Amino acid sequence: FIIPEKSHARHVYSQLPEVPRKYFLVEPARRGTASCFILALSEIKRRKWNREAIMFLWADHLIQDRKGFAATANQAAKLAETKEQLVFTGVEPTYPSTGFGYMQKGKAVKNGKKQVYALKQFVEKPDRKTAEHYFKSKQYLWNTGYLTGTLETFERELQEHSPRLWNDYLALVATMNPLKRRRIYMNFISEPIDTALSEHIPDALVVPGTFDWVDVGSFQDLHKVSLQDEDGNYVSGEN
Repeated sequence: FIIPEKSHARHVYSQLPEVPRKYFLVEPARRGTASCFILALSEIKRRKWNREAIMFLWADHLIQDRKGFAATANQAAKLAETKEQLVFTGVEPTYPSTGFGYMQKGKAVKNGKKQVYALKQFVEKPDRKTAEHYFKSKQYLWNTGYLTGTLETFERELQEHSPRLWNDYLALVATMNPLKRRRIYMNFISEPIDTALSEHIPDALVVPGTFDWVDVGSFQDLHKVSLQDEDGNYVSGEN
């Protein structure tokens, strides 16, 4: 599923003509990623996909190593299904960034030869000195925000750790009337999924991603991933 907001949905349709419209869940107004999250879960609930792993991703990231990403996604999915826990995906830092949130790795979890850790804690964007400490310690991963779990696990965690979001979810599940669902959604509080749920999970797992990753959140990042001439300039248009 792809979740665009109403004001730019038409642009997403035009960019992804190969995706059937039934796989777009259009947010009627911006209500934060937590609301998008339960909108998706309510649709999956309606389709009765209770046991399959669900992975939430963000649209403004660039990943070029598709095989590496697929391997990590499959690992997270299998863990989510067998361990019945939520699984976060991190990326090994390549420099001491002050622009990303971090996750601290806890104890290693037995999972064959693949690396899996208990998630010790989330850490917000650090100052320069703290970022350098994180980078040198090898105990921290960049937080991609990718979250994997089964519907049953998500429902359990919502009920236990985010009662408001759980009630919002139940309200969406209770009606299939599009107009009523829209009115319900418009009354939601705008909040990121991080603070609404993710940071409150006491027993989550984290897997280090085996792929390249760029969060295109600045002009510097955009320039880094754009085609450049021999002088390092990106040029668009005839002039």
